[in-house]
Amino acid sequence: IDEYLMGSDLNVDDYPPLLTIPDSVTVDSTGVKTSVDLGVATAEDAKDGVVVPTIDKVGPYNTGRNIITWSASDKSGNISTAQQIVDVIPQVTFELSKSVREGGSVEVIATLNGSPVEYPVIVPFKVDGSAQKQIDHDLIDGQLVISEGVSGSLAINTFTDDVIEGVESIILTMQEITNAITGSLSNTTVSIYEESIAPKVSLNIT
Repeated sequence: IDEYLMGSDLNVDDYPPLLTIPDSVTVDSTGVKTSVDLGVATAEDAKDGVVVPTIDKVGPYNTGRNIITWSASDKSGNISTAQQIVDVIPQVTFELSKSVREGGSVEVIATLNGSPVEYPVIVPFKVDGSAQKQIDHDLIDGQLVISEGVSGSLAINTFTDDVIEGVESIILTMQEITNAITGSLSNTTVSIYEESIAPKVSLNIT
């Protein structure tokens, strides 16, 4: 009827199938690539009946935003297309524990397993451990921000003192993250070692 009202030739199939696609999907990544259940798309053509839709990108999918194009074509070559957004949230992981000599500085790095859907990725952290804040080091509770790329870092400066304390620890633990999820290492430890002290030698001559 619509074709007749529009003056179309009823003997010619010049209308594409009616394509219905699933809603956009957001999932947490399980690795560098992640399998995603896209849902089911349907298509029906006025002349050919049911048509099976196809997609241009088959998973697993990278982290970040993936745009999937669904297509449905009838026997006359008329094509309908529609796009589905698949957002895969990356994981953020601290590097392995490291050590520093008392009075030295050290860098702690957090790395994403791929691009985020959007920046910045904000990683709040809590500081614990046997080393005392503002006495043994300058790190306090705060946040590490990744504004571009896939990694961010923060510097820790340690302070010397005259007290023999042995090995002290600074423990960083991730809190609730924005635009990412915690990966395999949500905490890391920095060990502070005392500087080696040369022994004192006394000589008595009799």
